[in-house]
Amino acid sequence: MKKALKVTSYLCLAVAVLAVIFGIVAMTSANHSFFVGYAMFNVIKRGTFMGFIGNLIGIVLTFASFGLMGFYSLKGKDKNALIWSLIAIIMSVISLVIVLLGKTASFGDFIITLLPMAHLFLIFKNA
Repeated sequence: MKKALKVTSYLCLAVAVLAVIFGIVAMTSANHSFFVGYAMFNVIKRGTFMGFIGNLIGIVLTFASFGLMGFYSLKGKDKNALIWSLIAIIMSVISLVIVLLGKTASFGDFIITLLPMAHLFLIFKNA
């Protein structure tokens, strides 16, 4: 189970990095965005300043929650990893509800929601 936790930790770090990369792409080319993660990145398509701010906050929150969740797990700090896992789960579920209501859900939305849940489960299994 420790190997599985390490794998999910690295996947969480990858999601954090990809959130920054694809978030910047979404902000700089709103008409050609190929980001498949969070629904909050689609706000920028409307071209409003609030959409830009929402997108920026989404990038920072995604990077922080997934990045710190993976980082703390790899360092063996389970309490901090647990807290950031819960934050990532809350954000992911909110995002999933938004895309389901908007009927724009993709496979990536479900993966992004399941990853922190699996990570949290593995934290509990290893404790």
